[in-house]
Amino acid sequence: MKSKLILTFYLVANFAFAQNTYQYKLDLVNVVKDQVKVALVPPKTDKDELLFIMPKAVQGSYAVKDYGRFITKFTAYDNAGKKLKTKQKEFNKFYIYSAQSLARIEYLVDDTWDTKNKKNFVFQPGGSNIEAGQNFAVNTFCFFGYFDGYKMNPFEIEVTKPEQMYGSGFLTKTPKDKNTDIINAPDYVFLADNPLMYCVPDTNSMLVAGCNVKISVYSATGVVKAKQIKEYLTPLGTALNEFLKGLPVNEYHFIFYYEDPAKEAKVKSAGLSGYGALEHNHSSFYYLPETKNETDLKETVVHVCGHEFLHLLTPLNLHSQEIANFDFLNPVMSQHLWMYEGVTEYFSQLVPLQGGIVSEKEFRITMRSKVNTTEDFGPFSMTDMSRNVITPKNQILYESVYSKGAVLAMLLDIQIADLTKGEKNLRSVMFELAKKYGATKPFNDEQLFNDIVQFTHPEIRNFIDAYIIGTSTPDMETLFGKIGWEFAVKKVKDVYLSGYFGVDFDEKTSSLVFSGVSDNIFGLQNGDVLLTINWSDITAENVSEKFSDYFKFNESDKEIAIGIKRNGVTKTLKGRPQKGTMTMHNYIGASTEKLSDAQIAMRKFILHQE
Repeated sequence: MKSKLILTFYLVANFAFAQNTYQYKLDLVNVVKDQVKVALVPPKTDKDELLFIMPKAVQGSYAVKDYGRFITKFTAYDNAGKKLKTKQKEFNKFYIYSAQSLARIEYLVDDTWDTKNKKNFVFQPGGSNIEAGQNFAVNTFCFFGYFDGYKMNPFEIEVTKPEQMYGSGFLTKTPKDKNTDIINAPDYVFLADNPLMYCVPDTNSMLVAGCNVKISVYSATGVVKAKQIKEYLTPLGTALNEFLKGLPVNEYHFIFYYEDPAKEAKVKSAGLSGYGALEHNHSSFYYLPETKNETDLKETVVHVCGHEFLHLLTPLNLHSQEIANFDFLNPVMSQHLWMYEGVTEYFSQLVPLQGGIVSEKEFRITMRSKVNTTEDFGPFSMTDMSRNVITPKNQILYESVYSKGAVLAMLLDIQIADLTKGEKNLRSVMFELAKKYGATKPFNDEQLFNDIVQFTHPEIRNFIDAYIIGTSTPDMETLFGKIGWEFAVKKVKDVYLSGYFGVDFDEKTSSLVFSGVSDNIFGLQNGDVLLTINWSDITAENVSEKFSDYFKFNESDKEIAIGIKRNGVTKTLKGRPQKGTMTMHNYIGASTEKLSDAQIAMRKFILHQE
């Protein structure tokens, strides 16, 4: 009798589940004009009128996208196959009338990557790619919508795909047969947070501190391989684990689309492109350029992947109510974009330094570049910009989070350490905040600054009010000086100059070639292949550092010998640099003065977390 009761309950529960589930079908086989067909058996409703919603904006992307623009031929049917009246409003609202008899919805989804409309352009990592038989970038919010009032219902998606294709991503995927996957999600918020990529698989994986890291690569011409990416991610994963004191998830997917630069150049010239990535709770999607230059490839992977993975700290595990209760149709933005992106960007530069992947000199060069870029935006309030980021005026300022936001984060880090006498820094405070709140407990947008002050020192309020809420510029000379760095708005340095020339990486020959050559002491010509400097081999991996030491910031008049190949002939060119001066704006360098014990201790604490 007991078993019978359990069985009865199970059947009733399954019936109720089926009645309330979105049952989608996505056809990736029968593609026509870069459009795919989507069909939906909707959850049951007793409403006379239903509102079907496509997102206006999505989490992690701070701009209006209006994904409903890419939905065409939206049609609703009753059980008899009769069309129901529908009406589309404001791009993203699809009204269905006489909805009690609704049995099925069908529509077509257009490819966002191929749009020719520069207005309201959809950044590729947050869009859709439809290449029949080749690749499908399935950001789920581009393909699937939900009904108003039914956002938290479960989803089941049947994906019909070419047999040779594999779907990468964190979503639970069950193969039904060689051409069909069944994908499940508990609600729309979870579904929208998990992208998929279908293509012929090039995958790899690694285990980092108990986290199963999965890598999927699509390279348009086959230049980039998943095995390479794994090699670059391995030391980064170790450094991230050390920085975060343990990885916060047990599974994470890196999904890469590498575009053919020749194709991308045409698209970019039309103002319709942007390399980068979009973060999610268990994955991140990347749209990046193919290159044979392994140094550039590695640097991009280390920086961009480090940044996206660090979003697990914020905003994914530390965020405001505006993000936790994100309104896909009428988005309200948090004022703490300075933290979500700025702190994350600063940490993404700090992790490779602490992991020995980059040098302190390289780190200083990066931060100086960010200080210079910050000036381009002029004075403005980071919190005001964040709250209003989706307006046209503030969209222009958005990119500042990666420069001004990162610089403010570093200076705040130093200020916290100084005021707490080395007991705390920005990383430890972020950990305290994440512990207080976490992924399931959002903070009040107005409360966060109070928490930061409470966890640090009362005088941190002055920093926040002046530089994050306010528009003032921090005293970088004093703050950087606390870690033994010299900062000067204008600094004239004695240098030894060799002339005007640059070096490019030739993708066809995989060699380093001189370009932009004019007057120089060596007799260099455009097209000369760089082989050695002072008898040391020059490679794509060390050329940036060597070029900086010998030609950009050379402080020695010693003769330099350059080994080159010209018209197939190897030769050595020699010259002695001439003394000159260089005026540097926003100079940041290692102090030439003897550091105090306090500066040495602070430098270790901030830069190396010792």
